[in-house]
Amino acid sequence: MYRPTRLLAAVFVSLVVAPLARADEVAAYLQLHQLKQLLAVYLQDQLADRTGTRRDELLGRLIGIYAELLESTDEPATIADMRRESQRLLGSVSAEVGAQLKLALLRGSYRSAERIAENHRLRQSSDEEVQRARETLSEIIPELHQLRGVIEDRLQATERRLIRTAGGEAEVLSLRAENAQRLLTTCTFVNAWAQYYQSWLHDRPDNARVAELLFAQMLDAGSARPQPREVSVDLRSVEAVARSILGMALCKSLTSSSATAIKWIELLEHPLAYSALREQVPAWKIAIHLEHGEYRAALAILTTVTDAGQTPPVAWVRLAAVHALEANSGTRDVAGELARLALTWLAAQGELQQVLDLSERYGIDALGNAGFAFRYVKGVQHYQRARRDHGSDRPSFEATLIERYQRAVDEFKAALGEHDADRYPRAAASCQWLVGWCRYFQGRFLAARDSFEQAAQRLGPAEAAEAMWMAVVCLDRVASRSSNDALKKNLSELIARTLAAYPGSPHAAKLMLRGAIVNGEISPEVVEDLLLISPDSEVYDAAQRRAAHVLYQLFRRDSGERKLAYGIEYLAVALPFVGDAENRLGGTDPDAVRLYVARSRRVLDVALTEGISRLAAAGSVLDDLRELGRREGVDLSDHQDEIDFRRIQYLLTTADVDEAAVVADALWLRDRHSLWSRLACRALFGHGLGAWRDSDGGRIVQTAELQLVVRYGRRLLKQLAEGSTSQPAAGVLGNYKSVAEALMLLWQRDGDPGKAQAALELYESVLQARPTDAESLRATAILSEAVGRLARAMECWRKLAAGYGVGAPLWYEARFHLITLLAELDPPRARAVIQQYKNLNPSWGPEPWASRFEALDRRIGQAQEAGVPHPTEGGHER
Repeated sequence: MYRPTRLLAAVFVSLVVAPLARADEVAAYLQLHQLKQLLAVYLQDQLADRTGTRRDELLGRLIGIYAELLESTDEPATIADMRRESQRLLGSVSAEVGAQLKLALLRGSYRSAERIAENHRLRQSSDEEVQRARETLSEIIPELHQLRGVIEDRLQATERRLIRTAGGEAEVLSLRAENAQRLLTTCTFVNAWAQYYQSWLHDRPDNARVAELLFAQMLDAGSARPQPREVSVDLRSVEAVARSILGMALCKSLTSSSATAIKWIELLEHPLAYSALREQVPAWKIAIHLEHGEYRAALAILTTVTDAGQTPPVAWVRLAAVHALEANSGTRDVAGELARLALTWLAAQGELQQVLDLSERYGIDALGNAGFAFRYVKGVQHYQRARRDHGSDRPSFEATLIERYQRAVDEFKAALGEHDADRYPRAAASCQWLVGWCRYFQGRFLAARDSFEQAAQRLGPAEAAEAMWMAVVCLDRVASRSSNDALKKNLSELIARTLAAYPGSPHAAKLMLRGAIVNGEISPEVVEDLLLISPDSEVYDAAQRRAAHVLYQLFRRDSGERKLAYGIEYLAVALPFVGDAENRLGGTDPDAVRLYVARSRRVLDVALTEGISRLAAAGSVLDDLRELGRREGVDLSDHQDEIDFRRIQYLLTTADVDEAAVVADALWLRDRHSLWSRLACRALFGHGLGAWRDSDGGRIVQTAELQLVVRYGRRLLKQLAEGSTSQPAAGVLGNYKSVAEALMLLWQRDGDPGKAQAALELYESVLQARPTDAESLRATAILSEAVGRLARAMECWRKLAAGYGVGAPLWYEARFHLITLLAELDPPRARAVIQQYKNLNPSWGPEPWASRFEALDRRIGQAQEAGVPHPTEGGHER
C-alpha cells in the first residue's frame, strides 16, 4: 500500500505542484488541501537533502503527520506500514527528539483505539474494530510504560545536573527539564487512559487500578490514592486535570462502585471546572449508572434534561437506548421505560435511522406489545423500510409502495390513539409529521397537507416552520395542476399564514416567490418583497426574474414619470439575465432560446423607450441576438421583424438614420403589412418630423428631413388607408397634413409638379374630413393654381375669405388671390370686384397687402385699356 502511494505522490507532484519553486511551497500546498498521505511521502523524500537541525525539524513534522494518520485511518495494512516507517525514522534522530516523536506516534495509535472504544460504548463499532482496539492498546501500553521510564530517568538526570550548574548552561538544562516534565505528564496521561480503555474493553478491573495510580499523579493531590475532596478546585479548570478527574471516575466505576464514581464526576459540576467537560457531566453520569444496571437513575437524569426543555446530544440518548435494550429480564420494567423514552425521543428528533438500527439490532420486545412507544417504533420501522424500497424523494404511484406507506400510517395513527400518547408530546408531534410524509409519498397531497398543518400545531418553532412549508408544497402540487380558483385562493392564504407565523424560516424566500406567482399580483409591494430575497438564497435568481416580470407589467401599465421609473428599475433587475448569449445558453435548446429571446425583447422594449434610452444595454442585446440568430439550429424568424424594429429604434437614437432606413426598407419589402413594419415607418416618419419641427428655432430645414417625412409618412398613410373606403380618421389627419406640407415644401424648393400634385391630393383628403380647415384650404388653393386647377383654387380662396372677418390677415390674402385669379378668368368681373374693394378700403389696407392691391389694380386697368388679359404676378406666399 505504501508503494502505490509513493508512486501517486510522484505523479501528482510532477503534474500539479511542479510549477511551485520551493519545497516548502509544495508542502504548504499539500497541507492546505489536506493531502496528508501525499505530504508524508513527499516529506520523506526530502529527508535525503536535509542535515542537522533542519533534518530533525522535518522528521518531527513527518512523524506528527504519521501520528495524525494513525489516529484517523481504519485500514490495518496502512496502520502497519506507517508504524514500520515511523520506527525506522525514529532510529535516525537524537534520543531527546526521538522521545517526543515516539510519544506523538503512540498518542496517534491511542486515539484511534479510543475512538473505536467510545463508538463501542454506543454499539457503533464492529467486533473486528473492537478487537483491533484491544490489540492496539496491548501493543502501546508496554511502550508507553517503557517510554515513561526513559523520560523520567532523563528528567531526574537533568535535574541533578541542574543543581550543580549555573550561568548559561543552567538555562539550557532548565529548558530541557521543563520539556522533559511536559513529555512525562503527557505520557502519563496517555498511558492512564490507555490502561482504562484496555480494562473497560476487557471488562476487568486490573488495568483500571493501574490507571488510577497514574491519574492520581496527574491530579497532584499529594496522595497515591486521593479522595475527591482532596482535589484542588483551582486545578479543575485545567483541561488535563479535568480529564484526569473523568478518568478517575470511570476507573472507579470498574474497580469500586457507581456511587464512588459519581462522587468523582460531581467534581466537574463546579462552576470553575473545565467548561467542555462540565457540560458532559449528565452523559457520563448516565454512562456510569448504565454500567451498573441502574436504569432508574439514568432515566431520572435523562428525564430531568428533557423536561427542562434542553436537547441532549443524540449520543447520550443512544447510550441510554442501547444499554436499556440490552438489559436482562430482572430489570426489564425500568429498562423498558428508559428504552421507550430514548427511542421515542430519537424518532421525534428525526433520527429515524438510529431508531431503525436499534430496533433491528435488539428488536422491540423491551417496549412491550402495546402503548404509544411500541406503535410508534413499529411505524418508524415500516416507514424506514418503505423509504429504503422507494429510494426516491418523489411521490410514488406504485401500489406496493403505497401499501407499505399505509402500514406506517396505520401504526402512527394507532400510536396517537394510545392511552399514553400524552406522555410523549414531542414524539406525538413527530408522529403526525411522519403521517404527513407518508401521505406525500403516496401522492395524497391534500391529506398530507392536513397532516403537516396538524403537526405544526404541536412542534417547536423550527420544526413547525418546516411542517408548514411541506403543507404549502402539498397544496401547491394540487393547485398548480387544477383550474379550481378556490384551491389557488387557499394556497395563497396558506402561504400568507406561513410567512406571517415564520418570517425567519429557511423557506421564507421560496414562500415569498411562490406567493407572488400564485397571487399574480402586479404591484410595487410585490417587487419590494422579491428584491429583499438574499443573493445567498437558492431562489434568488427565480425571485429576480419574477420581480423583473412584475416590473415590466408595471412599466407597460403605467405612464409618465412612474412608467420611466419602473422601466429603469426593470433594467437593473433584468439585464443580468440577458446578454452574453454564448455563455448563458451554451447550446440551442429550444426552450432556453425561447426564454432568452423573450427576456431580450422586453429589455429592448424598455431600454429604447424615450426618457430611458439605455443605448449601451440595447446595443449589447441586439448584438447578442444577431449572433444567436447565426447559430445552426436556432430560428428567430418569428421575432425577426420585432428585432429589426428595435434595431431601427437604436439606430435612430444613435443618429444613424441612413442605416435605420436600410433596415426599415428591408422590413417593408419583407412584409409591409407587419405591425413592426408599420411601427418602423412611424419611427422614421416621427424622427424626420421631429427634426423638421425642431428647425422652428431658426435652423434651415434639411431636404433629407423632409424626404424622410414624405417617404415613410406616405408608407404609413398607405398602410392606414388599406382596407378602408371612408375618409381619413380624425386621429391621422395630422399625419396627412404633415406629409402634405413636407411635399409642398419640397415642391417649392425644386418645382417638381409631381410633388405638388401629391401634396394636393393629401390636402384634399384632409378637406373631406374637415372642409373648413384653414391651413388645408390655403395650401389647396396654392397647389390647385400651380397644377392649373384655377376654379378649385378660387373656390378655396373664396371659402377662406368668407370664413374670416374683414381685416384679418388671411382675409386680405384670400381676397388678393381671388381677385388675381378672377382677373385671369373674367377681367370685367375682376375690375368690378377690385373697385368694390377700393371703395371699402381707400388706402388699400395694411402692408404688405396695400402695395400688392395697388399694383394689381394698375395691372387690371392697364390690361383693360390694352384689351388683353394680364398675367398674374407675385401672388403666392412661398
